[in-house]
Amino acid sequence: MLKSTLNQKRNGEIYMRETVKITNYKQASYYIKEGIKPIDVFYTDKIVFVFNTESTQKVWSLWRDRKTDFNVVK
Repeated sequence: MLKSTLNQKRNGEIYMRETVKITNYKQASYYIKEGIKPIDVFYTDKIVFVFNTESTQKVWSLWRDRKTDFNVVK
C-alpha cells in the first residue's frame, strides 16, 4: 500500500487529495465490495487502484486485523 498526494482538478480549482494506492487485487476487490469506489485505476507493471485515504480507514482496519469474511471467487 502506497500513500501519496494526487493533484485533482475540480470546477477549475486544483486541490490536493490524500490517496492510497493498492496493488493487492484481493484487497482492492474487498474495498469495492464494501462500497468504496476507486478514484483512479492505472497500469504500470501491475494494476494499481487509487482510493481516497479517508474513505478507506474503516475497511482498512478490518483488512489489517483480518476481521473480514471476504473471499475472492476463484
